[in-house]
Amino acid sequence: MSKILHIIPTLGNGGAETLLVETVKELKKNNMTCDVLVLSNVDMYNYRELEIYADQVIVGNINKVYSVKQIQLIRRVIKQNNYEVIHTHLFGAQFFTVLATTNLKNKIKYITTEHSTYNRRRAKFFGRIIDKWSYKKYSSVIAISNGVRESLVEVYPFLKEKVIVIFNGINLNLYKNAKKYKKDEISSEFTESDILLIMVANFKDSKDHKTLIDAHSMLDGKYKLLLIGEGKNKLYYEEYVKTKKYSNVYFLGNRSDVPNLLKSSDVFVLSSYWEGFGLVTVEAAATGLPVIGNDITGLKEVIFALHGTVFESENPTSLKQAIETVIKEDRNFSDDVLTQFSIEKMIKQYISIYNL
Repeated sequence: MSKILHIIPTLGNGGAETLLVETVKELKKNNMTCDVLVLSNVDMYNYRELEIYADQVIVGNINKVYSVKQIQLIRRVIKQNNYEVIHTHLFGAQFFTVLATTNLKNKIKYITTEHSTYNRRRAKFFGRIIDKWSYKKYSSVIAISNGVRESLVEVYPFLKEKVIVIFNGINLNLYKNAKKYKKDEISSEFTESDILLIMVANFKDSKDHKTLIDAHSMLDGKYKLLLIGEGKNKLYYEEYVKTKKYSNVYFLGNRSDVPNLLKSSDVFVLSSYWEGFGLVTVEAAATGLPVIGNDITGLKEVIFALHGTVFESENPTSLKQAIETVIKEDRNFSDDVLTQFSIEKMIKQYISIYNL
């Protein structure tokens, strides 16, 4: 039985954080002792649920992820516990863990997950040096899609033998069995004849809400656009909609009933500038929704695997046409397509790496 420590910068409601919660749940079902170290106490959206399943959740009292104090915190936690595996997620955790353990003598296996096809460090000489030095610490680097692996190996060829592709997984039944709302239960302004478009994504730099908002403005009034999430760019898009005098765009913020909202919608769209995987597209497909995403590395391979539709990036007309096309199509979707994205399959692969 392995004793595992997962390290992550925050517990916000992003894809990596949500995936970690599901990962810990499944590891516990497989009799793994599983702790989680959260570097910053700023965003704790997933804390309560994670606390139920983890053996312990250790939260740093540091409000900045990128603080040198993280080195001392990580080092102390590792020295006080007999971990066999340390699994880091996202750059802050990945980098500070390397700094904290440089001179530690132990037999711990270090693993990291790469969640994106892009980071700004790769465009800078010093950033590439940091990444290269950091990756050398890890015995395995998990890439969440083939696109992520290809982008990593292209920049850092020495990683070719270390990078293992493991698709992200979800609890399929949670989405398959979600209760479907009547449309007027979502908003009193909606009728059953309305067509609900939905995008679930935080308003951050990697997400291209603008293309979807513009595409929606070209559709007739029966199309209603639901935007789920929060983030630093939300106010910008709210002002953009007002300035353009667009109608039927609904900013619903963070929601705890995302499976129900997906189940109750008609088309799911994920429009991004870059994307390592796009886990929410699998969640949407599991509710029975047709999924649309743009033709970017990482995301498009998942869309194709889900028999979805891609549109030309940053092209609202292309997206409008994709939406109109899928609305006319009959949805003929086999559950077998989804099994490759089950949380059970993902965890089985994780455990095989932990035990190597």
